[in-house]
Amino acid sequence: PDDTTEGQGTVMVPNSWNMLREEGVTQLFFDVYHTACSRGREGDLQCGRWCLQCLVLLAAIRRSFFQRDEDRLQLLQTMMIGTTSILSSQTGLQSLDNVHEVCRLLGRVNGANQLPDLISNSAFKSWVDVVFKFTKDSLLHWHKLPNSIHYLLGFWVAMLQPLVNLKEQAPAGLEQQVQQITLAFIETRLFVAEACANPSSTMDVEDPVHDEVMRTEQLEILSQLGRCRYQDTATFIMGKFDELGSLAPSFAAMVSQPAVTAKTVWVVYMIGALVGGHSAGPKAIRTDTDAAPTHVVNGELAKRVFQLMRVTDSHVEQQNIVPEPLELAYLNFLEQFRKVYIGEHAKQSQSQVGEKQVAERLASVLGLEDENAILGLVINKIGMNLQSRYGQEAVIKRTLALFHECAASINIVRTSEKMTPQLIVSGRLLLKNDMVRYILTNHSNPSFGFLNVGVQYGKYRTQYYHTLGRLLFLELRDHPNSFAEFMKPFGMILQGMWAQCVQNPSMALHILRQPTFKAPLIGLCRDLRGLCMACTSSESYTQLIEWLVNNPKDPMNSRVCIFAKALEAWWEDHEVSTPILRFMAEFVHNRSQRICFDQSSPNGILLFREASSIIRAFGQQILRKQPSEKDLYTQKYKGMGVALEMFCNALQGGYTNFGVFELYGDNSLSTSMSICLR
Repeated sequence: PDDTTEGQGTVMVPNSWNMLREEGVTQLFFDVYHTACSRGREGDLQCGRWCLQCLVLLAAIRRSFFQRDEDRLQLLQTMMIGTTSILSSQTGLQSLDNVHEVCRLLGRVNGANQLPDLISNSAFKSWVDVVFKFTKDSLLHWHKLPNSIHYLLGFWVAMLQPLVNLKEQAPAGLEQQVQQITLAFIETRLFVAEACANPSSTMDVEDPVHDEVMRTEQLEILSQLGRCRYQDTATFIMGKFDELGSLAPSFAAMVSQPAVTAKTVWVVYMIGALVGGHSAGPKAIRTDTDAAPTHVVNGELAKRVFQLMRVTDSHVEQQNIVPEPLELAYLNFLEQFRKVYIGEHAKQSQSQVGEKQVAERLASVLGLEDENAILGLVINKIGMNLQSRYGQEAVIKRTLALFHECAASINIVRTSEKMTPQLIVSGRLLLKNDMVRYILTNHSNPSFGFLNVGVQYGKYRTQYYHTLGRLLFLELRDHPNSFAEFMKPFGMILQGMWAQCVQNPSMALHILRQPTFKAPLIGLCRDLRGLCMACTSSESYTQLIEWLVNNPKDPMNSRVCIFAKALEAWWEDHEVSTPILRFMAEFVHNRSQRICFDQSSPNGILLFREASSIIRAFGQQILRKQPSEKDLYTQKYKGMGVALEMFCNALQGGYTNFGVFELYGDNSLSTSMSICLR
C-alpha cells in the first residue's frame, strides 16, 4: 500500500533494486491495469487501483536512483504514453477511486520531472492535450471529484513557473491551456457557491468558504494560476463581479438572494487571491509582461471591492444583516492588499516601477488623493468593524489580527538606487491616520461595542490593547504626556475600587467581591496584559510600572497592590482569577530585557513581593479547593499553571537580589516557594 504522504516529493529506494531500472516493469503495471479494468468487475477495478498506486510510487523514484539519464527518460516516456492511453480510452475510469489515483499519478509525474524534460519527450504534445481535456471535464463535473481536482490543478500550477522562464521556447498553446483551466476553475467555485446556497440542492458538497484550510488551499492555487495572462484573468473576474452587481443592484437585493451573496463572497475572496499573488518580491511572475502593469490591474480589482464595501458599511445599524462570510472575505482581501501595498513586501515589489509612481497610479485608479488615503481605506474598515460588527466574533478576530499586522510591520525601503536603505515602521504611518488617532484617544469608548460583549471576548481585548500599546509607545518620545492620557480610563477604574477599600479596610474583601466590580476587574486585567505585552523596551516598561506604583514612598498603597486584594476576594471564581494571574505573569516577565532598574531602585524587590503576594493569596486557597472532576482543569489546574508560570518568570527575571529577603527577615521568597512546591 502507498503509505507516502502527498508532501513527499520523492520515494527513496535502495540502489540494489536493479529490477526497477528494467524497461518493462512500468509497462507491466499499465498492461495489468488495462487487462483488469477491461473486464469491468468490481474486484478487477480494485486491482486496477492497486496498479495505479504502484505507478504513483514508481513515478516518484528519486532521480539519483537512475545511473543513466536514458533510463530515467525512458521511465518518463512510458508514464506519459501509459497515462495518455488510459485517459484517451477511459479504461477503468468508471470507478471514482481509479480516477483519483490517475489524478495523483499525473501530479507525481509532473512534479518529479522538470518541464524541459517533459517538453523534449516526443509524447508531450499528445499527453498534455489529453490531460487538458481530462482536467476540463473534471472541472465540469466538480461535484463528483471534489478531492481529486486538487492534483490536476497542481499539475497546471507546476507548469506555470517554467512556462514563464521558457518564454518563446515554451510549447505553442500551453499558455492558452493554463489560462482556460484557470477560468474554468473560477467558474466551478461559483457553481459550488450556488449549490451550497441552495437548500434544495441534492449535491453533497462541503462549502469551502466555511473550511479555512480548504479555502486557503484553493485560493493559493488560484493566486498562482492567475499569473498566467493576469490581465485577462482579472478582466474575467471583474466581469463576474459586475454581472453579480447587475443581478443585485442594491444591498437589500443582494441579501435577499443567497446564491448571489454566496457568489459575491467567492468573487471577493478570488480578487484577494489574485492581488496577493504578487506579494512574493520584486519580480512578479506573469506571462503577459506586455499587458497593463500589475498595480493598474490590481487597482481596478480593488476599486470594485472597496465600492461594495462602502455600500455594505453604509448599513451600520443593520450589522446582523450583513453576512459574516462577506465580512470575512473583505478582511481576507484587505490582508492581501496590505501585503502588496502596505506591508513587508510592498516596497520591494514596487521597486522596479518606482515606489512613488506605483502609489500615485494606484491612488488615481481608486479615486484617492495619495498613498496615505489608500492606508486610510484599510484603517477605516478596521475602525468600523470594531464599532459595529461586534456581533460577529470571527469578524472581530480577523479585524484585530489585521490591525496588529498593520501596526507591527517593518519595511526596509530604498527610495532610490543611490540612497541608503531606510527602516520604515508602518505603525508610524498609522499614527497619521485620523481613525487611528480617534481609537487611541477614545480606546475605551462604548462605541467600540466588542469591549462590552462579555467575558468570551476577553482575549480580543488583550490583542486590541497589545496593538494600541505598540502604537502608543511609538510616539512616546515625541509626546511624553500621551501615556498618561491613555491610562486615564484605567486609573478611574482602579481609583474607584481603591477608594471604597480605603473607606472601610475591614470590609475591603467584601466590597471587592461585589458583582459590580467583576466585569471591570476582568476587563482591566486583560487590557493591562495586552498593554504590558507591547512593552518591548525598558523605556515603555518603566512608564507602565511607574503608573502602577504611583505612590513610590508608600508602595503598599499604590495601584499595583489592588490586584492581590482582588485575587484574595475572587480566588474561587476562575473567570476573575485567571485574568489577574495572566496579567501578573506578563507583568513580572523580563521579556527582551525590558525590566532594567537602577542599582538603587527598590522596584525589583517590590515587583517580586507583589508576585509573592499574588501566590500567597491564590495558592493557599486553591490548594484546599476540591472541584468536580468535570471542571477540574478550569476550576483548579489552569490557575495553578499560570501562577507557577508567574513565579518562574519572577525568579529568572534577573532584577531581584533574593539575599535581601533573608537579611531583612522578609518571608516573601520562602513562603511563595513553599506554596509552589506543594
